[in-house]
Amino acid sequence: MKHEIVTRKFEDTPVMYVPMTITWPQLGEITAVFDSLAKYVMQNGGEITGSFLLYGKVTGDVLNFDCCMAVSSLLPESGDIKAKVVPGGGIKVAHVLYKGPYSGLSTAWSDLMGWLNTQKDYVIADEPMREIYLNESMDAPESEYVTELVVPVRGA
Repeated sequence: MKHEIVTRKFEDTPVMYVPMTITWPQLGEITAVFDSLAKYVMQNGGEITGSFLLYGKVTGDVLNFDCCMAVSSLLPESGDIKAKVVPGGGIKVAHVLYKGPYSGLSTAWSDLMGWLNTQKDYVIADEPMREIYLNESMDAPESEYVTELVVPVRGA
């Protein structure tokens, strides 16, 4: 995997999302959440433009994040499904493209964070980290999944 630090421009992104607080062993539950988000968007005439996790605070085994389904325009909220616009802008990030099954993402994250810790001119910024799914599971076999891991940084 090639790690690099680049300035990346993110567009303001309307999303339908479900906020989650889970532990590492429960991480497999996000597939069902993404499935329910996709179903909701399609049933309400929305257009899906991508999907990603937007990480909040990670404390020990507890993960806080939003399961986000990017849409062309916001839809009404319903139950656990919320609506917001994730703000864009140009930010400096450390990132890597990971190719393979989702079960290998924790190793890819550990690898990226380990590499980032060796970059003495940079520290992790306060903006949320992202796990961006570049090809959906319906479109490719697990061995061909491509996920971009993004960590905002500051420095240099």
